[in-house]
Amino acid sequence: MSCMLLTRTTTNTTIECAMPPHLDSNVDFGDCTHLYGPLLVRSDVSHVKLSGKTSEYIYTGCIRINNTKLVDLSFLEKFRDFTAMPNCQQYIAGNEELCVEDPSELREWFPGINIYDNMEPCGDHQCYGGAVTESYLEETAECTTRVGDLIITQWHGTFFKVYNAAFLNFINRKPPNINILYKTKEIHGRLIIYHNQGLGDFDYFKNVEKIGKPSIRGREPVMTVVDNEGLTSLKMSKLEELMQQQTGVRVKIAHNEQLQMATSDVDRLVTAAGGSGHADIQPSAYSKRASSRWTTYIIYVIVAAAVLFSCFLLFFYVRIKPRLDFDMLPSPPLRLSKKSQTILAEMCREILKNNPMVWRIQDRQLIWRYAKDDPQRAAVAGLADKHSKFLKNHRAELIPNAYIPRKSEKALERRFQSVVSQPLILMIGKDDTISNVVPSLPNDNGDSDEHANNDSTMKLTLARSKYVGDQTVNFIYKIITQRKGEKPIKKKIHILLYVWGSLRLPIEFQDILQVLRFFANKKTICVSNRRKEVFSMIHLIYTYVYVLCESIGVVEAFQLHTETCNGAPLDSNEMLMVMAFILEWAHQSFSVPPDLVQKHADWCHTYARMSAFSKEHPNIVNIRPDHLVTSRRITLQEEIKAAGPRPGAIFSERPEEAVVDKMRRRTKDELKGQKGQAAMGLRREEQKKVTKEDDETETNAAPPETSGVFFQKRYRAGPDDPFRIAEEKRIAEALKKRTKVEVLEKSGIPKSALVNKSAQDRIRAAGSKTPEAKKASKSASMVPKSASMVPKSGSMVPKSGSMVPKSAKSSKRKKSKEQKKPKS
Repeated sequence: MSCMLLTRTTTNTTIECAMPPHLDSNVDFGDCTHLYGPLLVRSDVSHVKLSGKTSEYIYTGCIRINNTKLVDLSFLEKFRDFTAMPNCQQYIAGNEELCVEDPSELREWFPGINIYDNMEPCGDHQCYGGAVTESYLEETAECTTRVGDLIITQWHGTFFKVYNAAFLNFINRKPPNINILYKTKEIHGRLIIYHNQGLGDFDYFKNVEKIGKPSIRGREPVMTVVDNEGLTSLKMSKLEELMQQQTGVRVKIAHNEQLQMATSDVDRLVTAAGGSGHADIQPSAYSKRASSRWTTYIIYVIVAAAVLFSCFLLFFYVRIKPRLDFDMLPSPPLRLSKKSQTILAEMCREILKNNPMVWRIQDRQLIWRYAKDDPQRAAVAGLADKHSKFLKNHRAELIPNAYIPRKSEKALERRFQSVVSQPLILMIGKDDTISNVVPSLPNDNGDSDEHANNDSTMKLTLARSKYVGDQTVNFIYKIITQRKGEKPIKKKIHILLYVWGSLRLPIEFQDILQVLRFFANKKTICVSNRRKEVFSMIHLIYTYVYVLCESIGVVEAFQLHTETCNGAPLDSNEMLMVMAFILEWAHQSFSVPPDLVQKHADWCHTYARMSAFSKEHPNIVNIRPDHLVTSRRITLQEEIKAAGPRPGAIFSERPEEAVVDKMRRRTKDELKGQKGQAAMGLRREEQKKVTKEDDETETNAAPPETSGVFFQKRYRAGPDDPFRIAEEKRIAEALKKRTKVEVLEKSGIPKSALVNKSAQDRIRAAGSKTPEAKKASKSASMVPKSASMVPKSGSMVPKSGSMVPKSAKSSKRKKSKEQKKPKS
């Protein structure tokens, strides 16, 4: 095809032509030197061959290669002197048989071009270049040829990461899978190693044979090793050729202070670059005295190594090793497996069915315990058997609520021994003062507290405390326990105090994932003056998603926690907090389903507004949509209205007792109250015994067990009931006694004389204070033992005159008064 439109000829050497509408397999540009217009290729063309008098053209236009059968783009090398047309979108896309070997090179030739949806990979062991990271090496583990620039920069020799709470912000490190680079044989691009630390003996490219290619343009060297602190050696024993279009410097090694290269390695680099004119290598990297200097260096190292190594071992085991695991929390678990991401995505899908306000209305199925007669009770009870593996090996143990006696230290010591016997201890508090969680623990460095017991003493001393995260403090205690007649036992424990400032709809989850990872696969004991059950619930979610990788639903997880947790149930605010934690974890680990991204944003926005309102108005518990400053107010009201009223009260009520761990001594007022309650309890037991004895003497049969539910109501039964027969018998005996008393009253005998000795004993035992009982006891005490109450003849005259009539008493009083008067 040679259909060219000759637009203008400026000189004999400059001929401007228009680009044809579509390029065919053979295109002849003739004498053209300058081309204009868009570059398009026919869809059925597999190869494009350009011919003309010039080898390269000055091209101004726009490249659009789409849905063709092209297999290579070698013809584009003739348009390197390229100027893009304004407002032109360039792309090479949708070519199923096209392999773009070096996209970065094309983007360098044609700025602004987009390359996508073409055939990949180009070969079985070929891959693109890029910045060398741990993930890049995992994706290109089998590659031997890397097309494009290979960049190693900002590496640090340490193997830890620093996590920024806002989002992922890691300091680069030497990847642990860096040995994959040993497979690399060719780099069709530049090799750039600059601004790194701690590279050490860098021999990972010792199998590389070729670097670069003839089409690489620019004045930058094809191999650059600059400004690497800690780089001691660079070995490339199989390097044969450094290729580049320009004839300038092709290898540059400079500003590497610790670099020491053998002469043979330097000569190999110079030869591969094409001579000393194409190599710029720092003089300090090699010299003629390198061998003697290395010999001296080795001698000094061997002599000093023995001393330093022994000192380092001693210092390491005494000082460093105990601190390694507690100076910094591990990185958060944000790189999840596909199975974990699937579990987290299903949890998000279940949570995003309702907004936070609707969940507060429908919270019964999550955090309320089912009643015993409810049909769902059997299904919930089966959760413990289904998840026995988690409950046995991974559940976080919570310290139960308890008081500590004031005078005796025995219970306090046993409590501490049960706590400090655990390998890892987590405490949760509202500030960084650990004595607010457990008052007996020292809070300042060097302070100590001693607990005495009958047969042992225990002394706790705070060695040091340090923040290991934004919200986590590590306390190191020295404990000395000594029993009578035994040697003291010394022990050092680490207690992590997680500071949970606001527990009502919080939005900060900075350290919680790191703390959870620290306690993974380990038995955890949790003490708290806050609601420690929230941590237990989050620990359950984390264990299933990250540790066990077992599927569990949100409702099922809440029911399992409510059924098996040895603490108090959660409330609706804490339920929303756990849901917000799940959604935040899913967002940071890129596990939110694509179709729920907008719902996820709306849910989190509503939760954040509820949290802000709750902080400003802590006295308002029931938050309504009109309280929130949001554009979704009407939508929230409609969703709440559609959700309907709260479900029926088929659940048992939650306990109202305190849900904080009161690990403290009782006050004097509490002790007095306890003593008073104990005395009242003893009196009630004595009264019950006396009442029971009276019932046994007066009745022959006890009422049935069901009668206790009627309290003060009269018991009614049939004529054959034994209790009724005994009651009728008692009534008949009472009537007989009453008849006898009435007869005696008519005869002049006082009522007090009718009380026999057994009745008096029962009155004294019961401590009766009734007026009738007092009169009966007083009259009974006035009767002498020798007196006879009633004679056989029925007369009221006593044998010894013990029963004196009133007239006789009054006459005696008159005589005594007359005797006292003086004689006139």
